[in-house]
Amino acid sequence: MIRLALKNIDHKRFKYVMIFFVIMIFSVSLFCETFFSKSLTNGLEQAKMRLGADIIVVPKGESNTAEQTLFNGKPCTLTFPSKFSKEISHFSDVKSACSETYIATLPGASCCDGQTQLIAFDPKNDFIVGAWINESVADLKDNEIVLGSNYALNVGDTVKYYNKHFTVRAKLTQTGLGYDQSAFITYGAAQDIVKNNPDKFSFSNVHDVTSMAFLRLNNPDRINDVKQIIEQNFLDVSSYTTNNKMHTISRELNNLSIFGRLGKVAVTILTALSLFSILTLTTVPRKNEIGTYLTIGIPKNKIIDIFFLEYLVVSLVSILCSFFGTTTFFLLFSEQILSTFQLPAVSLSIKEIFVLFFRIIGMNLLLSILSILFPFVWIKRSEPATLTKEIGA
Repeated sequence: MIRLALKNIDHKRFKYVMIFFVIMIFSVSLFCETFFSKSLTNGLEQAKMRLGADIIVVPKGESNTAEQTLFNGKPCTLTFPSKFSKEISHFSDVKSACSETYIATLPGASCCDGQTQLIAFDPKNDFIVGAWINESVADLKDNEIVLGSNYALNVGDTVKYYNKHFTVRAKLTQTGLGYDQSAFITYGAAQDIVKNNPDKFSFSNVHDVTSMAFLRLNNPDRINDVKQIIEQNFLDVSSYTTNNKMHTISRELNNLSIFGRLGKVAVTILTALSLFSILTLTTVPRKNEIGTYLTIGIPKNKIIDIFFLEYLVVSLVSILCSFFGTTTFFLLFSEQILSTFQLPAVSLSIKEIFVLFFRIIGMNLLLSILSILFPFVWIKRSEPATLTKEIGA
């Protein structure tokens, strides 16, 4: 029966090529929508759990730039006087604080082709970067570097920034933030870079400037009060709460997911109509073929099995091609997708990928059954005499 089904597919190539592409479009659309929505949700949840700060302080008027850097990894150099962050860290409401200074590298670092984000931090009092590392880097040396998960380098490899060589000490687990494409060095190493490249920076001492200050509060219920105090007393900085920022991102993702779901419904309806039309219009003209099967003693149930097997083979091949093709595309071009669409994360676990795969198969099988229902009912109800008399006509 399988051999007969494959022979029929070969004889009716145009029909099954059309079905192949209709199912492929549906599968790719479903895969992309689910992949993006799940990836963004996963990245957001990880960021919520491990960002670790109640309030983030940034230069005045640079909130958008800072957010693009923190959540999307867009390289930049932004600063405000570090004395402000030191004064804020001594507030009675502040439980702990740490700072980062962002330096946009020049194209041509030995690790990558374009600009990347170099971040100076103090590993001894840091509670942001360390949350994404499986080992302590509190003793990070000035000639060592910590890399984000997107770098194609391993621990022990060497990388060069501004003609200074670093040994990779550790790599971050995937964060879903801009940290995935950032590199982290000590303030001592950053000062060496600034000292040896005075024409490339607007400051001469990296210890005098800060890009972001992260604050943990003794009482998170006082977040809005502390935020207000900071902005009233320090006119050169802005601040925002991580909860509000995550809520804003979550709301934007929900809005996007609504459009994604509407698009998925529209694609599903169009796919069902297309398959129904193709199968209905191509099954009825197969009267002679059905009559031949009946003449040689093949019962109607077996004929239906043959037709369904033809469709099933094409469907599975289409699903497999679309699934592996789309998965490979996302794995190869995840960084470009991240940059183009300014997404905080594009990732799914192996388990989630396979759950998605079987979900796509299930939805395609459901569409298959609904689409071939009419042709099957037509075959069942047709009188054998009506079908066989057409043979030789």
